[in-house]
Amino acid sequence: MATARVGRKGQITLPRAIRRQLHLEEGDRVSVTVHGGAAVLQPVARTLLDMRGSVKVNEPQAFESIRRCVLHEHAHQAIPWYVEKNVDFIDAYNAAWALTRGIRSACTFDQEHFSRFDGIEVCILGHWEPSSSPGR
Repeated sequence: MATARVGRKGQITLPRAIRRQLHLEEGDRVSVTVHGGAAVLQPVARTLLDMRGSVKVNEPQAFESIRRCVLHEHAHQAIPWYVEKNVDFIDAYNAAWALTRGIRSACTFDQEHFSRFDGIEVCILGHWEPSSSPGR
């Protein structure tokens, strides 16, 4: 078992073995949640905003057009899920959005619908019970 000490400002240094196992590098972000009295760290996928400025361009970019295209892609992915999995469209859209961002857990009041998506662990708000097999 690896341990870490909490510093004066609440900072901790994750042991190297944990960072390697989670593929974390300096500057990466993690989400921290509490489940059943335990702190749970999960890597947060990088977003386009994190990458802003990393690629040089010669002309102004049409970000609103790019945003509409991405929203269209999520909706396009959500439509078959809406039909095949018999869920509300907003649940299908939210699942598509989450999975493209590397989000693999969802706390929701709607466990029945979210449990139908492969790759998403579901917790009920105020009560954590991970499903035995993701995407039932």
